[in-house]
Amino acid sequence: MGKIGTMSLSKELLFVTLSTRIKWKASTILLPLMIQILVVPNERQTFADLVLPALDGAMAMVNLALRRFEVTVYGSATRQNSGRNPFTERHAPGHQADAVVETAEGLQLVIVESAKLTGASEEKIAQDHFKLARATRDSWVEVVRELVADNKRPPSNLTVFGVQAFGTELVFLAMDFKGCFRLYDLATVRIPNSFPTIKKNMSRFLSTCVGFARLIAYKRHEFDTLQDLSSINRRTCNRAIANIKVTSTTPTKPVKSGKRKLADE
Repeated sequence: MGKIGTMSLSKELLFVTLSTRIKWKASTILLPLMIQILVVPNERQTFADLVLPALDGAMAMVNLALRRFEVTVYGSATRQNSGRNPFTERHAPGHQADAVVETAEGLQLVIVESAKLTGASEEKIAQDHFKLARATRDSWVEVVRELVADNKRPPSNLTVFGVQAFGTELVFLAMDFKGCFRLYDLATVRIPNSFPTIKKNMSRFLSTCVGFARLIAYKRHEFDTLQDLSSINRRTCNRAIANIKVTSTTPTKPVKSGKRKLADE
């Protein structure tokens, strides 16, 4: 029996080889089964074995690192612990993202999340979108806070990014601040998770990841030319950060006991 398919994803290239040296009788049984498995993949497998390697390889091409699985969003932890008494109240761990692109200075520029692949309700989709939007907003505020703490003037066009897998689509988002926080789409691509979509969508999927990584690298290089802040301007920036209102909590949701609680992640 020949090879059904061998996929090897490197940092720059993806080679897809397919040889079908299968006898006719065997193919009538095995090929439909293999195609069915590939058409309906496991959610975690699709995200971990395809989406994350593509993003990781693209980021490595521009010397950026992708931290994977249960990564604390610093801005979320700061927001949740703001105003808490460390002696009497428990420390909140902050939102745990599926992956984060973080600079050597600890600035989190990209938050990556995976939503449910199939069968997600409208409420679940709305909650997942809300969590990513709030995480990118928290990260934007945290980046500004860290730059001001280092006596650096934040860039006027500071942008923090988000990536989310919704079903079979990968959505690239950006958030900036122009009088108010703005969240907008950069691109949406199909995730090639089956034989037909691999042939049709793989090239665009990888090129979009590479283009996105180059955009992040360009934004990262802006931090190298930031001007220093004077003491007066630093106090002004700190007051402005303190006046930014926190986001509302996630809408209430039922738990196993039948009660409802606020999920402030």
